[in-house]
Amino acid sequence: MATYHFVTIRLPYRRLHLFAVTAPARRFPRRALPAKTSAPKALILVAAELEAEILFGTPRHRASWLDVCVAGVGTGGDGAARQAIDATAAELVVNPGFAGGLSAAARPGSCFTVTRWVGLERANLHREVPPGLVDKLAPLAIRPATAMTVDLPVGDPESRRELAATGADLVEMEGARWALAAFRRGLPFVSLRVISDCADDALARPRHELLTATGSVRWARWLRATAGSDHGWLEALTRLRGAQRDWRLACASLRTVGAAITAWQRDTS
Repeated sequence: MATYHFVTIRLPYRRLHLFAVTAPARRFPRRALPAKTSAPKALILVAAELEAEILFGTPRHRASWLDVCVAGVGTGGDGAARQAIDATAAELVVNPGFAGGLSAAARPGSCFTVTRWVGLERANLHREVPPGLVDKLAPLAIRPATAMTVDLPVGDPESRRELAATGADLVEMEGARWALAAFRRGLPFVSLRVISDCADDALARPRHELLTATGSVRWARWLRATAGSDHGWLEALTRLRGAQRDWRLACASLRTVGAAITAWQRDTS
C-alpha cells in the first residue's frame, strides 16, 4: 500500500509545499547463481627456463598463484623433478613444453596431450586433461599422441625416422620418467607438448640454443655451429629461415598453453 506525505518547508520570503508518494518496495525473486567450481591445484613441471619464460614470462612477472618448477632438461632434471613431486601438496602434475615431431600430423605449432609412452604401455600413466583446462585450450585443438622419451637430443632425420617406426608421434626427453615419478606418488600427470620441429629440417644445434623466445637468431652461436657442419652456408641459412618460421609458430602455441594454464589455475580454491 502506498504512503502519502505532505511537508511544508519555511524559507525566508516563501514557503515550499512538497507532496510525495512512497510506493512499497517490490520484491523480485532472486536468481540462483551458478555454483563456483575451483580448479585443482597443479604442480607445473617445466624442463628449460626458456620454456618457462615463453609459457609464463620471467620469474619477476610470473603470476603469483602458479607453482612452477624448472627442473632441467633430460636426465639432468630428473632429480629436481622427483624432489618437487615428492614435496608438493598439489593434486596433479602438469608438464607443458616443446617436443620434436615424428608423425605426419605432428607439424610445428600443433599441440598434443600424451596418452601413451613407448615402453610404458602397461603402466596407466595418462590422465585426462581436466575439463576446466580443456575449455581454455580449445583454440589449439589439442589431439592425443604417443610419445617416445629419449636421453639425448635427436636431431638427424635418420634417427627420427627410426623412432617414428615405433609408432610414436613425438619425441621428448623427460615425460616418461616424470610421469612414472608422479604415478608412484599417486598424482595424475598431464603432459602437454607443442611441436617445435620435424625430422626433415634439422639444424646444427638445438633450436633453443640458436633462437630466442621471440624467434630472433643468436648469430654468433649459429655461425660457430654452422662452421663445423657438413652443410654449405646457403643451405644452412635456408634451413635456419625455415626453422625460425616454425619456431615462431611453436612459441605462439606454447604461449597460448601458458595463458590457458594461468587462467585455469587462477580459479584454484
